Amino acid sequence: MNSALDTRRTIEALRSGVPSDAAVRSLGTTQQAIKERFLASLNGVQGEPLVVEANFGDGKSHLLHSLRVLAEAEGFVTSTVVVGPDAPIGNAQVILKSIVEGARAPGRTGKALAELSATSNRTAIADLRIWARDSEISDRFRALLRIYEATQDDELRADILNDF
Repeated sequence: MNSALDTRRTIEALRSGVPSDAAVRSLGTTQQAIKERFLASLNGVQGEPLVVEANFGDGKSHLLHSLRVLAEAEGFVTSTVVVGPDAPIGNAQVILKSIVEGARAPGRTGKALAELSATSNRTAIADLRIWARDSEISDRFRALLRIYEATQDDELRADILNDF
């Protein structure tokens, strides 16, 4: 625990039944096998995708939140997407938009994409451009990336990030 505020947040999260970062850091998870597989995948060990399945109230949200906190502690950008009527699994554009909008970057506040792009160096943007060229990504993305890199207009850059 870092402070009385973290303690209070933990208590309130437990009282409401909604996992918070403070509660997850304090309690961890009892799902050690899943945690170990997840940490191994963060360290580059290839494995099978993790599927979390359980009954209502069995701790799925707590486990997923715990894994998110672990990934952020290791420096990874994370995002949580809830699949449902507003974000159907078959609609890649909506799912991708949800991923970007929900992304969190360790040590940053605000939308991760905007935060990271504001502080990224020219090499990182050039690397992203090379990746976009070599992958089978849409021409529209590559064009917007070129405009983003070339412009100094912050409003246009914000519009481009929102479009991504």
